Amino acid sequence: MENASLISDTYSLIARSAQKNPEGVAIEGSGRQSLSFTELLRHIHYIRECLQLLKINRCDRVAIVLPGGPEMAIVLAGVSASAVCAPLNPGFQSKEFAVCFDTMNVKLVVLAAGQKSLAWQVANKNNIPILELEKHNHDPSGMVLSFKGYPVNGSDGTGMDSSILPEDLAIVLHTSGTTSQPKIVPLTHKNVSTAVRYVCNALFLRPEDRCLCMMPQFHIGGFVDLLLAPLASGGRVICVPGIDPEIFFEQLTKCKPTWFQAVPATLRLILAHAKAMNTIRVDSSLRFIRSVAAPLPLHMMHDLETLFKVPVIETFGMTEAAPLITTNPLPPGFRKPGSTGKTVGPDVAIMDAGGNLLPDGHPGEIVVKGDNVMSGYENDSLANEQAFAHGWFHTGDIGYFDKDGYLFITGRLKEIINRGGEKISPSEIDAVLLENPTVTQAMTFAVPDAKLGEDIAVAVVLAGGHSPEKHDIQKFVADRLSSEKVPRTIIFVDDIPKGPTGKPQRINAFEKLKPFMTGHVELTSMLPRTPMERMLAEIWKDILKVDKISVRDDFFALGGDSLQIEILTATIEKKFEIPFPTSFIFKFQTVEAQAKIIEEKTHNPDSHCLTSMHHTKQNCGFWISAHFPCHDLPLIPMETLYEGSLDQEINGLSISGVAKGYVKKIRDHSVKGPYLLGGYSVGGLIAIEVARQIETLGEEVCHLFLVDPYIEKEWEKSLSLKGKLLLFCRRIKELSFRENIRSFRKLVKLGRHYLFCSFYFKIKKPLPKRLHHFYISYIYSVASVTYEPPAFTGKATIYFRESHPSLKDEAWRQYCLNAEVHILNTTKHKEILKPPYIGIWLSELKEQLSRKRDLDSV
Repeated sequence: MENASLISDTYSLIARSAQKNPEGVAIEGSGRQSLSFTELLRHIHYIRECLQLLKINRCDRVAIVLPGGPEMAIVLAGVSASAVCAPLNPGFQSKEFAVCFDTMNVKLVVLAAGQKSLAWQVANKNNIPILELEKHNHDPSGMVLSFKGYPVNGSDGTGMDSSILPEDLAIVLHTSGTTSQPKIVPLTHKNVSTAVRYVCNALFLRPEDRCLCMMPQFHIGGFVDLLLAPLASGGRVICVPGIDPEIFFEQLTKCKPTWFQAVPATLRLILAHAKAMNTIRVDSSLRFIRSVAAPLPLHMMHDLETLFKVPVIETFGMTEAAPLITTNPLPPGFRKPGSTGKTVGPDVAIMDAGGNLLPDGHPGEIVVKGDNVMSGYENDSLANEQAFAHGWFHTGDIGYFDKDGYLFITGRLKEIINRGGEKISPSEIDAVLLENPTVTQAMTFAVPDAKLGEDIAVAVVLAGGHSPEKHDIQKFVADRLSSEKVPRTIIFVDDIPKGPTGKPQRINAFEKLKPFMTGHVELTSMLPRTPMERMLAEIWKDILKVDKISVRDDFFALGGDSLQIEILTATIEKKFEIPFPTSFIFKFQTVEAQAKIIEEKTHNPDSHCLTSMHHTKQNCGFWISAHFPCHDLPLIPMETLYEGSLDQEINGLSISGVAKGYVKKIRDHSVKGPYLLGGYSVGGLIAIEVARQIETLGEEVCHLFLVDPYIEKEWEKSLSLKGKLLLFCRRIKELSFRENIRSFRKLVKLGRHYLFCSFYFKIKKPLPKRLHHFYISYIYSVASVTYEPPAFTGKATIYFRESHPSLKDEAWRQYCLNAEVHILNTTKHKEILKPPYIGIWLSELKEQLSRKRDLDSV
């Protein structure tokens, strides 16, 4: 980063990149318009104006409680340039918000508009002003967000000075300590800017780089590594909503990131997803992957490098160092697996208990000092006295340097539990458990975990006369703390291990209490009985990677961890379109219990997204992309993708991907198989792929009914307008003059429509209805060209118009081997949906639906 040492505040880091490349993309996100550096600066200026109107000054703390995404990134950048940003985990419970608001001395809270969340309740109760963030898909001002009650004034703020001093605070973060109260880490603009320079230099970041941000943005890594460093280098940040392996692989193709970072637990999910998809190698634009926050097993590093064909580098850092301390170098530098690499700039040493620095090869506590290290915890003189003894910051980690200057971490002095990269204070959990009237003593400690590295266990001494179940204890914690802090293992003991002074002995607690950790009691095996239980059991199997699920199996007994909790809740919310907070997993730990609560929340059929018919009605078929009235037919019309307004270009659409979405919707429905599937035009092509995917899931498709399906293989070059032109030139001699004129006019019309679409996308305006219809037809045409499925071997009925291209060479046979083909006496594709032709094939469709009803009744 050229002349980076001259920059000492977060605003100037971004403003410098904007000056160099004002129209370069700074931030983008799924379903959101991209933001240039100029537009990002405009948002930062707008945020400053709003804070000034609220009398928020340079030293005031502003809590940000927003979900991850482009909006969170913009607000982080804007608030840090005008006040002190204090990003908090949206998953906190009320008690955690109350503690953070108080200890951080929060003067303002930024929340999403219209959501009466726990943070809103706590802020309102404590009379803390709330600033509500509103998103905009289309706004004449070009803004993608604004604050409720504060209109955009149109000023671009180009004359705005930084007015930020290096010693001003940029961000305050809470980090777990050895007490029940979190420690407050204040980081100045100098700390942050120094850390940004370290990251940029260590990773050789450049304007061409695209960073995929899927980690929590309320952590220091989300602020420095995944936001400021990419922007300071002139690159872009691609924001995705959380951890989803499927979305991750989609983004690799769609947005072409050049790097990303994740904790080992997330990397494990990515590897598992690739294995499940039988993916051996991924060709991508990546040039490296970073593993952070926890040790990466050597076999995982090898598997990742084999899969992606790029180097994987481990790092060492912590919030107090903003956060980077050491990293393995990128090629041509030498990487040492198992090591966290060399220092990136700060002084790093190994120290013994007496404060003496140790030579290479001798283990001791890792200590660090430099411009990226905080000056001290807020309002905690005892912690500072211990943390900064002998003039160095003590990390609490044990390790050593080899002769080449590579750091190896071997253990930890502190009692913090590192659960998949999430640092958790055991004392905080103890304090909550002791609020439970049935508990007299509690000690939280770490236990080894194959997936997360460490997990949480708690030893509990019960009060006399009480005998709660383990899940009661978990539910009590889940109601008061965020999901990652809920212990998975509960041990009931007569007393907990204590030292001579009576203090609980957490170190080596696992070895001492291991005899009490009996196996889980086997529950009576009971297979899923209802459609909801069957769907939910399949979700569990996919997430937990098990072959058999009983409806009374315990999610945690089967190995469910904090990451899988997040995936399960996100999957349930997406599949059933209901709110399902992570705390529900601890309250309802079985398929039986979860199915019951989901059915209660989805009892209203009007809330279901699939159909206008009652969601429990049987003997139905599914019709994809319905362009005709279903009348009284027992057909469930499936909505067409992109049927709403469209304001951005769609890339990477595939028939298999679209079909996958339809399969999920069909399986959401309570209609039982065997299935009758139908479709018209491109809907027919999608129906073929839907049938194939359903059969791979072990279910039956009794009949496929296609009306003039889109199988025009003669247009194999239609991936581009240039390809169409070349094909037209080759066919000139084959066609008559009149046919050539007709084809040429069609090509010109196509090109004109496409140029108009490109213009609307460029100005970020929704397509008019006519262009919208053209563009959707075009992208499906492109997608169909690359579609080469295995042939559907089941029963099928196809109605073609007589001029259908695939009739000449029977190209349809590669899609449906056993189809009964009918040809209608019309040359026009749309006339099939009109009398008299619609009556012909509708009567056959009714007959097939009748046969399905007979089959269902057997």
